[in-house]
Amino acid sequence: MKKSFCLMAAGALLAACNSTPGYKISGTVGNPGLNGEYVYLYEYGIPNGMPMDSAMVQNGSFTMKGTQNNPELCVITFSDDVISQREKNKYAANRMMGPVDNDIFTAVLVLDNSDISVKLDTFSVVSGTPENDSLQVLINDMEGYNQQASPIAVQMRNFNNLGQEDRNKLQQWYGKYVKDRVERAKDYVERNAHKLSGAYVFGQYASFMDGSFQEKVLNNADSTFRSVPGIDRIEKQVAVMKKVAVGQKFADFSMINQDGNTVKLSDYAGKGKYVLLDFWASWCGPCIKEIPEIVNLYNKYKNKNFEIVGVSLDENKEAWLKAIIQYNMKWPQLSDLKGWNNEAALLYGVTSIPYTVLIAPDGVIIDKNLRGDSLSKTLQKLIK
Repeated sequence: MKKSFCLMAAGALLAACNSTPGYKISGTVGNPGLNGEYVYLYEYGIPNGMPMDSAMVQNGSFTMKGTQNNPELCVITFSDDVISQREKNKYAANRMMGPVDNDIFTAVLVLDNSDISVKLDTFSVVSGTPENDSLQVLINDMEGYNQQASPIAVQMRNFNNLGQEDRNKLQQWYGKYVKDRVERAKDYVERNAHKLSGAYVFGQYASFMDGSFQEKVLNNADSTFRSVPGIDRIEKQVAVMKKVAVGQKFADFSMINQDGNTVKLSDYAGKGKYVLLDFWASWCGPCIKEIPEIVNLYNKYKNKNFEIVGVSLDENKEAWLKAIIQYNMKWPQLSDLKGWNNEAALLYGVTSIPYTVLIAPDGVIIDKNLRGDSLSKTLQKLIK
């Protein structure tokens, strides 16, 4: 009897040693039209990467199984020929969306050797592990902000037809919407400073966060946090931003103006005037919405100690020059027609537009990213 028990115990132990822990993703898809299509699992942040796993959707569900040596940040989605980027953009245009919000029938998740549930829909949900559950709470909160701000999306499409008072009110509402999201994201990053999901949220929101916060996060980051694609780019960005921080002298550059002549920023900055360095592009909707207010400010202060220098991130010369005339932008305009690789934009760490840098008469940078009402109030205080 004792011998038999020992053999059974040994067999159970051997089976336990031979069993390999793995992940199981149990998914549902909220669109019957996607039955028969394949859903793919990719490593996050790797352009044109090969799928790590795939499964066919049958009767509205799918299953993926495998093993992971280490936890990994992943994206689960359909191919572009099943759900096109155009369809995703069309969906996004009809509602408020921001960083961390998933595209339709797409979800970001932390993959480890656990059971994970995924619901792919126009609003996707991931659950099953503490980190995925925590990330989903954040995504749910962001969606709550989106729902509260949904009327803004409708009015934003009619922005150019609104009166100045309504424009100011809309910009204030939008500013609060962005601020609420960024503060929630900062809280998540601080609470998950050594996790993949924390790095993911940080990477999505870093351009909205002030430099001191970015630097603090990176100083505390461990190898897990730094392993997420894009974090190395932010580190380089922080190093750039230190050189053009508030309190530093402006960084000079030369570029072709709208008349085809090469000029320098130092031809205007550091010459006894306040200079607003304004990064924009003809294809940038938010930039175009800002232009009427900037035109008003230019007309108000152009005969005083104030100048604007526009830097366009256009690639199409004709579109750039046409926009200058169309929107009555009568201040110096510069561009090297390199798009996001614009040398001035790289020099000043510009990752989103519109973006402004305010330079004092002595050439020292005194403020950044002033827009709308905040820009107007700042100039009113400074320029007499």
